[in-house]
Amino acid sequence: MAQIDYPPGLPLPQREGYGLNHQSPTVEAEAITGRSIPRRRFRNPPSFVTATWTFSEADARFFEGFFRYVLADGTIWFNCPLQTPLGIKHYEAKFKGMYQGGELFGISHWKISAVLELRERQTISEATTIESILGAPLSTFNDELT
Repeated sequence: MAQIDYPPGLPLPQREGYGLNHQSPTVEAEAITGRSIPRRRFRNPPSFVTATWTFSEADARFFEGFFRYVLADGTIWFNCPLQTPLGIKHYEAKFKGMYQGGELFGISHWKISAVLELRERQTISEATTIESILGAPLSTFNDELT
């Protein structure tokens, strides 16, 4: 995990517009016959989170300072609480480019949007997947093989 944590006093991203996108781990080559031949190119491609935060003026000032000085304008990885199908957990993330905003919202709140790159695509483990398919703990089947 990264050495820097998302500041605990700042709010989590809003649900509106929040989404996950995954970089494809495969590449396809076209055979002479016209068929495509897929192969795995990467074992652990990154995922990207589109996020929007709504900050008070004080929180927006702090966020911009955190981004600029602590994260070196978003270039440093940090632990950020984000929601994925695995739930809300701390994921190692960094900003993909500059955030957008702030956009004045209401009287004194600011909306800031950004894309975060997650270091690792968040999925259940291979063992958990196999156990779910088999309907029993993997160790049960491993014991029977020996």
